[in-house]
Amino acid sequence: MSKKKPSVASLLTLLKKAGVQPEVLPRFKDLDPMEHGMVFVLSEVLTSKQAEASVRALRAAWGDWNEVRVCQVQDLVTSIKSKSDDTSRAAARVVLDYLQDVFQNHHSFDLLDDGDDLANLGKHLVNFPVLGIAGAHYIQWLVGDEVMPVTSHLVRVFDRLGIMDRTTSYKKALEALSKLGAPKGKRALEFSLAFGRVADDWCDSRKPTCQDCALVSACGYGEKVKRDWIASQERLEAQRIRDEERERKAKEVEARKNEREAERHRKARKKAEKRGAAKKAAAEKAKGTAKKAAKKVTKKVTKKAAPKKAATKKVTKKVTKKAATKKVAKKAPAKKPAAKKATKKAVKKKAAKKKTTKKAAPKKATKKAAKKATKRR
Repeated sequence: MSKKKPSVASLLTLLKKAGVQPEVLPRFKDLDPMEHGMVFVLSEVLTSKQAEASVRALRAAWGDWNEVRVCQVQDLVTSIKSKSDDTSRAAARVVLDYLQDVFQNHHSFDLLDDGDDLANLGKHLVNFPVLGIAGAHYIQWLVGDEVMPVTSHLVRVFDRLGIMDRTTSYKKALEALSKLGAPKGKRALEFSLAFGRVADDWCDSRKPTCQDCALVSACGYGEKVKRDWIASQERLEAQRIRDEERERKAKEVEARKNEREAERHRKARKKAEKRGAAKKAAAEKAKGTAKKAAKKVTKKVTKKAAPKKAATKKVTKKVTKKAATKKVAKKAPAKKPAAKKATKKAVKKKAAKKKTTKKAAPKKATKKAAKKATKRR
């Protein structure tokens, strides 16, 4: 808790400096509390006049809010009083969300069907997420005839600020706020809307975001939460740095491992290439050696085969001559009979001559003998 309790006026000044100045909506004629709540949520995307005109146009077009609840966005766009199509669609979505919120939490569109008890109404309305705590304060202010709205969330904010003790009694809380100098009338609405925004945006019951709150400098509870948050952020940052360092080292180890693996693969590839080159060279050398050996063998065989070849050539020539003679002999078969005839005639002639000679020989002998006998005489 802070040593000096802040005043309500100083707190409002801090909120104004931070830009927390909710629009104070008036009491619109002919609108019930639920429709006022719709104007409030629509004023987030439209002006208050556009929001009021849109609610009236929707009511006139449909007549039953449950019929509107089950519509589609495009069905409601024509009733939204905005010149921008995007804004009209956004406003139509807000209307559907709000009506669904009311229906789920209240099961009726008449927020006063359980009576107009402000304490119970406040407890009930703060459970509407779309309406929010500031919207609950607005409806409570309308129903209470401009009496200061009081909810447990407003009490929690002032308790954490250290200017009010926490209580569950509506009357005690209202008395405490009056002692603090809380304003009345329309200024009471401005006051409750501003602190309702604080409860909506930062001062959550379970997970407050005091480090972002506009009132943290005046709030002892908020300062402690902020210190704890800063410490936790520092721890988280330190943890993040450690995690990053660990991750960086792991990546470096992995990179070195991958590099070693790549180097091993490169060396293995080079060895394989060298072995392949050596095998290729050996194969080429063996091929060359085989060619040389084959040439030598061919020369030797050629030398050995030369005499045989010559002899073969001679034999071939002889055979060729004989074959030629035979061929010639075969070619002149007509002359042979004439030659044979001539020889036969010659043989016959010779034989006849011999016979004649043999016959003539005794005649000659007889002639000689006759001559000799003649001489003797």
